[in-house]
Amino acid sequence: MSTTLIWRRPPALALAVRAVVVAGVLVVTSGPAFAESAAAQIDFGAAGKKEEAGWAGAVAFGYSQRSGNSENAAVSGEFNWSYQTQGQWLYDGRFFAMGKTESNVTTDERYEASAAAKWFINDVSYLAGRGVFRQDNFAGVRKEYLGTAGYGRILFETDRQNLTAEGGGGIRNSEQQDGSSDTNPIAYGGLKYALKLSENADFGQLVTMEYGSDNTVLSSLTELRAGILGAIAGKATFEIRRNSSVSADTDKTDYFTVVGLEYKF
Repeated sequence: MSTTLIWRRPPALALAVRAVVVAGVLVVTSGPAFAESAAAQIDFGAAGKKEEAGWAGAVAFGYSQRSGNSENAAVSGEFNWSYQTQGQWLYDGRFFAMGKTESNVTTDERYEASAAAKWFINDVSYLAGRGVFRQDNFAGVRKEYLGTAGYGRILFETDRQNLTAEGGGGIRNSEQQDGSSDTNPIAYGGLKYALKLSENADFGQLVTMEYGSDNTVLSSLTELRAGILGAIAGKATFEIRRNSSVSADTDKTDYFTVVGLEYKF
């Protein structure tokens, strides 16, 4: 059992700090623009690096409940998967959900689902198609649907580190908290750096941008993973996500930190 701290800054800039206990996960959020523990375009799991044929995945779950002087509950779950065929195709996806209630009133609710298909042209370059759904009921941008296609390439790779770039275009539908929505073409680009610190520790940095006439989204995701026992590892991520256009009286930038346990299979 570990401690989870959830921090959200309201639009009026008043500060509220609440601590809840969640199994295996520490979460810190600030600002109402939504954030996820993985970026929409290039992902940490498989994009940009062809793996051995077969399935791979990782799962995490957290839950807490308190009663007595106050009534609250928090739950979070994440599932990542990838499948490398014997040939040139690689498929991967992610589902993430998080929610929090106080006195039977929902105070935080976030979802994300994505799936991608990648066709490797050779050992260092690939074509990618991707679909993404995001929802944050307490953010400036409430829902987003994305469909993209792009090209990725490993810029350099050694036994300990690699750098991958991906770029392309697509369509994005965005829904604001006030109910207004827009559908516009977008262009996206990203860089992913991975470094093996030791036999049991890895570092990753992911920077992405989605440019559209209605909104430009910038995201920076930092990840550190350290093995504990077998397939179980400690994992820490920190994301900064900024939307250039949000509803009135909401912040444009969100900070999202997760520290906890991960099980890989």
